[in-house]
Amino acid sequence: MKSDIFDRVTLFARVIVPLAVPRTYTYRVPVEMNEEIIEGIRVVVPFGKNKLYLGVVLSIGETPPNSYEAKYILSVLDNVPLLKSTHLAFWRWLSVYYMCYPGEVMQAALPAGLKMQSETKIILNPEINAEDFDLDDREAIIIRQLRKDQELSPERISKLLDLKNCYKYIKSLHDRNLILFIEELEDSYRPLYSKIIALAPAYQDDTILLEIFNTLEKKAPAQMAVLARFISAKGLYGNIKKEDLLKFGGVTESGLKALVKKEILLEAKSERGRLEMSRGFDSVKIDLAPFQQKAYESIVNDFADKTVVLLQGVTSSGKTHIYFKLIEDTLAKGKQVLYLVPEIALTTQLIDRVKQQFGNRAVVSHSRFNSNERVEIWNAVANSNADVILGPRSAVFMPFVNLGLVIVDEEHENSYKQYEPAPRYNGRDAAIMLASFFKAKTLLGTATPSLESYHNVLSRKYGYAQLSERFGGIKLPEIEVVDMKEEKRKKLLKGLFSKTMLNEIQETLKGGEQVILFLNRKGYVPVTTCGDCSWSPTCVNCDITLTYYKSSNRLRCHYCGYTREPVERCPACGSTHLLMEGYGTERLEDEVKMFLPEVPVGRMDYDTTRTKTGHQRIISDYKQGVVKILIGTQMVAKGLDFDNVRLVGIMHADQMISFPDFRAAERAFQLMVQVAGRAGRRDKPGKVIIQTYKPDHPVIHQVLAHDFKEFYGSEIAERHKFNYPPFSRLIKLTLRHKDYNLLQKASEHLYSKLRLVLGSGVLGPQTPSVGRIRNYYLKDMLIKIDNEAKGISNTKNWIRQQIMIFNEIKDYKSVYVHADVDPY
Repeated sequence: MKSDIFDRVTLFARVIVPLAVPRTYTYRVPVEMNEEIIEGIRVVVPFGKNKLYLGVVLSIGETPPNSYEAKYILSVLDNVPLLKSTHLAFWRWLSVYYMCYPGEVMQAALPAGLKMQSETKIILNPEINAEDFDLDDREAIIIRQLRKDQELSPERISKLLDLKNCYKYIKSLHDRNLILFIEELEDSYRPLYSKIIALAPAYQDDTILLEIFNTLEKKAPAQMAVLARFISAKGLYGNIKKEDLLKFGGVTESGLKALVKKEILLEAKSERGRLEMSRGFDSVKIDLAPFQQKAYESIVNDFADKTVVLLQGVTSSGKTHIYFKLIEDTLAKGKQVLYLVPEIALTTQLIDRVKQQFGNRAVVSHSRFNSNERVEIWNAVANSNADVILGPRSAVFMPFVNLGLVIVDEEHENSYKQYEPAPRYNGRDAAIMLASFFKAKTLLGTATPSLESYHNVLSRKYGYAQLSERFGGIKLPEIEVVDMKEEKRKKLLKGLFSKTMLNEIQETLKGGEQVILFLNRKGYVPVTTCGDCSWSPTCVNCDITLTYYKSSNRLRCHYCGYTREPVERCPACGSTHLLMEGYGTERLEDEVKMFLPEVPVGRMDYDTTRTKTGHQRIISDYKQGVVKILIGTQMVAKGLDFDNVRLVGIMHADQMISFPDFRAAERAFQLMVQVAGRAGRRDKPGKVIIQTYKPDHPVIHQVLAHDFKEFYGSEIAERHKFNYPPFSRLIKLTLRHKDYNLLQKASEHLYSKLRLVLGSGVLGPQTPSVGRIRNYYLKDMLIKIDNEAKGISNTKNWIRQQIMIFNEIKDYKSVYVHADVDPY
């Protein structure tokens, strides 16, 4: 029984608002809402002078805040919690571990359709008479429309004035107090409706219906045909979508419209989902080969006392078969599965295989769905209508009810790392922690484990299983290294190709087989320079040279998107001797077409896969043999499976090996092994050709020998020597400001404060390779925390406090500082 309203206690709720503020805010709960407020629901709260935000209730208590007077919660949006305590605990962990704000986690976690939007509305000031002011024509239009409509949005005013920017006039009216601003929260989720046709209740009688048929037969035969089709399809009591009814022969739009007008048939709107969900599916029996069965049993045994197991399997060894077997086991227990993949391009082939095996119990989640679709995917997971969730790193935020298994495919991939905006989390590590909150198991799968994961295996923190042979007895591809220095000296180069590479491509195509050419650089050429004075076109907003794109005939900045037309004459010295240095996937595509003009070529990079279905179209064309040569960046190295690929060409191995980063050798080894694994993946042996100017580099030899253990041994020794992960934790602090001198002074000040406690563990401050982005200058500091040091979380908290103290200094308040924990 509800207690009397006067006897109720005063409650206060801690609420996460979707802003980059250090703390959650406490709000007072109106007494009449006491029984509605529970953890995990969405509420509308005021914040600042006149802003409304949608927040999430984190906790409820009876203690008011000490330092400010709590404002009231304005409304409750949910009857049941949107988020369970497990999800809120996961959010808290992300915020603490990755040194970001709770509101930033909320922004990343919730689909846009569930966050609602704060929209500014403009109303007349009732205390001011506009007739007392001189208004120009456009201001007068706004005032007249406000008198008519009561309120307007800035977008509505723009359309009214036929101007893209109307803020000049809005500001003028507001400065004179003629108008006021109010904030309204607008729900951005829009349900999808279908028009449903049903027989009116008055005619759901055989006798009456027969009379109608007789009347229509004489006076309106077209209407009779529509009614007959409806009855034959759905009977007296059924209903049918209008679009489906119109597909029947003899059913016309005009005939249907007439029956609706006569109220013989009724037309109504019915909400329908954008996803086709079904609980039933026909499972195909999963038969494992003996070596796969052995690995599967090893994983199951390790799960008895380990929460995380690493499955290392050579390319084309059938790791997916083992994943499916474990998914089947988990579903049989009534639990959900999270299946992470590093890139959206990977899900195109994989989702078909998952759907084939698990039916519509599987859904895919990724950012290229529109906001309405993402809300419906969220609801499907929350309502347990989806049991297998396949997606990239952002899928860790799905509202799982009973998570039993997490699979992280290609766990070594740096695509799992989020860079901008915060939270700058690693999807693999976040997934492991998410699984721990649900007491679920995690399987990490890859042919080339990250050094951290393999180190955890050797330290007995993770279990381990191995697949050392390819499925069906297929041999690993033959790898040939071409010394480009020798090719150049002997004048055997043909454009970007060695003689060996071009000959192998031609032989492969003659045999009716396909080729993949790997180059980890997009665009046409990365650098254009003047051959006389060395001038290069640079971005006006960033300290970076512009990349030329032939498809658009524009120079483009990869950081801010600035573009300009290419120059024909050097603006510095006037020379026309302009050189294009280096090459990207666009230029490689041109070169292939020049040497092999009759061969269909496809290109898979960021620019060709930006659309929702771009990657799917490219993969489909290649799989069906429409495209014979596929050129791609690292996307082609990530788990794609093609039947007819015999040759893989790695165009420029040195580009990866020479990258200035302590992980360069690890990434180069992983990429080359992974892309090489695309060759010979069915019943034919494949071949890989690596073009390099450094044929004696240790990484090249280790790739040649397919020797991960040798690579791990040499690389882990280097990491230990210089105290890099997995022997330390890294935190990168980046400071940003438009004034370089102020930034320099600020970075030295923060460095000196950190150095007092952390000593030599603080490196920097230094200007990164790209020292200015979007007109902001940058300074980096790298903090190393020894893994054996006690209180790593306390150290993080101390660093966070120092950043807050730094931002309170008057001169440095405008300097933005962000932390990147475990930078990748």
